[in-house]
Amino acid sequence: MLHTTLTEAIGSLPIDSISIKRMPRADYYALGHLHINFEIKNNDKPVIYSGPIYPNSFQELEDLCYGRYYLNRVEGFWDIKKHEIRIKDVVCFNIN
Repeated sequence: MLHTTLTEAIGSLPIDSISIKRMPRADYYALGHLHINFEIKNNDKPVIYSGPIYPNSFQELEDLCYGRYYLNRVEGFWDIKKHEIRIKDVVCFNIN
């Protein structure tokens, strides 16, 4: 598990980060810090930012709608399941 920011995930955010290419080789990268839903593969292994368990700002509610977490089981194969935490439905409005 790693609590840092990957360059591949930040988009245009002006924050310090490190590239996944500089990370030690691993079978699975469980990442924290960024509150985004992000999934890529590195050497055919999953690299995941699950996002927050509970969105904690209006922007996160707009972008993500719900909290989420992942369960990962490795028994000779990968079984990664994303689970959304839907406490309330989220409806966004743009009002001018």
